Amino acid sequence: SDLTEAKAAILALKENTSLPVFCTMTFDDKGKTLTGSDAAVAAITLQSLGVDALGANCGLGPVQIYDIIKTMTETVEIPVMVQPNAGLPKLSGKEVVYDITPDEFAGFMKKIAELGVSVVGGCCGTTPEYISKTIKACNEIKPYINKNNSTYVTSYCKSVEIGNKPVIIG
Repeated sequence: SDLTEAKAAILALKENTSLPVFCTMTFDDKGKTLTGSDAAVAAITLQSLGVDALGANCGLGPVQIYDIIKTMTETVEIPVMVQPNAGLPKLSGKEVVYDITPDEFAGFMKKIAELGVSVVGGCCGTTPEYISKTIKACNEIKPYINKNNSTYVTSYCKSVEIGNKPVIIG
């Protein structure tokens, strides 16, 4: 949920192992991490740190996470992964329930997979039925990586694409 903590963890992993490093971030309903970084900033930063795959998990359902994943797949040139909740949590008496059925979840996950996502899964509220239906819905979709050949600079919460036109930053 915090890009600085993710950065520290990734650097520590890179210094101590040669295993692949995957990093997913949690975003709020405004498309920001809990400490204010948007999806493009998070994706650009994580890719620049050398992770092997990146994405988003938890916090949101597939409907709310779609635009975040779309931004990520359009921005980076590495595999993107996603594990949303089974919708948004609601309190029903003393129990937390989620507002999307397994069929609805799988339908939304198919739309997300069509963005080129390499790994789809589920987080809070999902069950084996959600995952099974998602596998069936996404089984024929081939992941791909967009090659946008863009250059970005980022601060903690903003990114700017550097292209063929002058960019004034200040």
